[in-house]
Amino acid sequence: MVNTVLVPALSATNVVACLSNPAGATAATYGTHDSVGNSMDCASIVQVAGQPYKYAAVYHTADSNGFYRINLAGSNNLTSWTFIATLLQNASMPKVVPVSNSEWVMIVHEQWQNVSGSGGSAAPCRFAYELYYNWSDLFSGTVRASWTAPQYGSTPLDGTPSVYNASMALSGGFYVVNGQYGFHFFDGTRDVNAVTTTVDLFSPAGTATISPSTAAAYNTVITNAGAIGSIGQRDTLQTTSARYNIQESNLSGVSNFADWRIFLYTFGDSLSYPTGNGTVQQLTITTPNGSTSVGNPSVNVVERPNGAGNALVISYMLFAEGAGPGEAGSLIYYYNI
Repeated sequence: MVNTVLVPALSATNVVACLSNPAGATAATYGTHDSVGNSMDCASIVQVAGQPYKYAAVYHTADSNGFYRINLAGSNNLTSWTFIATLLQNASMPKVVPVSNSEWVMIVHEQWQNVSGSGGSAAPCRFAYELYYNWSDLFSGTVRASWTAPQYGSTPLDGTPSVYNASMALSGGFYVVNGQYGFHFFDGTRDVNAVTTTVDLFSPAGTATISPSTAAAYNTVITNAGAIGSIGQRDTLQTTSARYNIQESNLSGVSNFADWRIFLYTFGDSLSYPTGNGTVQQLTITTPNGSTSVGNPSVNVVERPNGAGNALVISYMLFAEGAGPGEAGSLIYYYNI
């Protein structure tokens, strides 16, 4: 079984406090880079087992030509990160998750479809899945199976996938992954969210099926809370008392990077994906130097670096257009909880 940490019964007040106040964190790094100088943009962090490091982060970095690549780094303290390898080329916005009921590990990410050239990563973009049988596979970069989802909608810009659930199942004599995922797509005016159920993922028989649909009611409640611009990346936090989506959304337009904000959606039913039946509030993020434009949320519960209890580790992007002095880039921080 994968190494898992039970999420404690954090109150709604605790959740809001941790997500809103990086300035009061147990520890934080701003403009985070790995040991070789790669920016750790849109980092997804997970606890691992049987490796030289207690934690792994997958993140993307753009090269001088504008092509994204997904990298892997390890850490024992959640503040300093040692570069291990580049895992994927022309790819971005990764989310790393253990697959329930197994030792498998999966990365879901944006996969840009354009060929290499001087223009950098560009449309079309689809979201893709990579399977690793265990943490050793991840650290060695050994991909066991891959699958790229078909395009959703009429505009070829699907991206920022998140995972609502993913579990191993037996289908047709093969072990597969069944799950539900979130992603965004461009509806012709702005990015909005969609949800999908995927069955028989990674089946050698080629029987993987995907059933996407626009998360219309969810988009509506986020919009009604003030997000009249794009509704982009999200991540999910499950406590023993409630389930949350931490959602980036824009207050004005598609490309106004000064106006990204974080909204908290509290699920109003027992489903793992957001139906729109929940409640929404905009969070006010407080950093030491007053950054205001915040996006690309990622959150996870792990053991504390010293092993004595749990920590809530959070990653945001602080966009330069709204960043306080010295704070632009990837913010990684954690609270002991």
